[in-house]
Amino acid sequence: MLASDNPELQKLLQEGIAAVRQRDYARGRDLLLQVVERDDQIEQAWLWLSVAVEDPQDKVTALENVLVINPRNEAARRQLAQLQQIAPAGAPEAAPSEETGPAPAGNRWKQLLPEAPLEADDNIDDPYQCVYCGRMTAPEHRACPHCGKKLYWRVRHSEGFSEPLKLAALLTGITLGLGAVEAVGPLFALQAARGSDIGFFQTVLQIFGVEWFLGNFLRLAPEVARLLAFVYLARFALLLACLFGLLRRWTIGYYGAIVVVGLDLLLTAFLALTGDLGWLGSLANGVLAIIILSLCFASYPEFAVNEERLLTRPDPGARGAVDYYKRGHFYRKQSMWSLAVAQWRKAVGLAPTEVVYYKDLGIGYAQIRRYARSLRVLEEAQRQAPQDQSIPEIITLVRAQAEKAVRP
Repeated sequence: MLASDNPELQKLLQEGIAAVRQRDYARGRDLLLQVVERDDQIEQAWLWLSVAVEDPQDKVTALENVLVINPRNEAARRQLAQLQQIAPAGAPEAAPSEETGPAPAGNRWKQLLPEAPLEADDNIDDPYQCVYCGRMTAPEHRACPHCGKKLYWRVRHSEGFSEPLKLAALLTGITLGLGAVEAVGPLFALQAARGSDIGFFQTVLQIFGVEWFLGNFLRLAPEVARLLAFVYLARFALLLACLFGLLRRWTIGYYGAIVVVGLDLLLTAFLALTGDLGWLGSLANGVLAIIILSLCFASYPEFAVNEERLLTRPDPGARGAVDYYKRGHFYRKQSMWSLAVAQWRKAVGLAPTEVVYYKDLGIGYAQIRRYARSLRVLEEAQRQAPQDQSIPEIITLVRAQAEKAVRP
């Protein structure tokens, strides 16, 4: 197979070949490894990779993959035979011919990674490693047996605003507005009781629909009007708090809204029976309260909080390298180093030229005692940014930490 149809892979392949031809074997190796990592069926990438790598066993692996793809590649067969007979000491060879051919190879590119050994119990891809310390746990563990930290956290089932919740918030706002209008009745009654011009208030009552909505507030005794004014004020404050809680998607706001709207429904029924609120106002309040309660019950999944197992894996909702990188730092602040490493690994994969991603990933590996991985990542960062003086300092610290960890 000559090359992938992917333009990005074609570009990486040509850059890798050009680097090998210029004897920049380190850069060529890195570029070609990126190619075979994404598509392990590209014959040319394996062929040139056999030149870029130094270790004889790595050369053998690359050439074997060439022959898996194209058994008729005589150049690869000859070089493989020579390596198997005399096992040369790993100096880069002359560039191969550019023969091409067809299909599949095994996914063995990982054997060509730099020489630093992996830890004996690595399990870096296992989602059940502890999100804090990175050591292995069982699916049934509720706390890490190594660091003792909890492996469950409380999460919502839903992260967005559903249509029922949006409508519930809108109707709660409308109820607030109606409550402010309804409070006018008791306030007018108090003004009338203080000797104000009764004619004005009688004129207000004669306006079409006012008495249907507010009731005949002139019949209210001053004590009742004062109590009702206080009740309407408290009702307004409680409904406003519920609206805020719903918009913030607070669980307490959800349950508070159910209680407050339920009490408001009872208050409306009482005012309708005593005649202290007009039949139209009572009907509007009652219908709104019933609809809001129904919508609140329908939006329960957005407020339901369950315990879920913390898994060490990249966040499925992240968008792009920068988002993964930021999420890694969010988890780092929670001391979830293993989970942070999972995000930074993804960020490095998506943006392999961002040195800062390598630096943080290297530090993250060291925090979860993957020292070999840490050093390989930091050495790659140093290769990409030799002018960055902080990287050698970090490497020195990681090596010291690794040496301390293996001392008896």
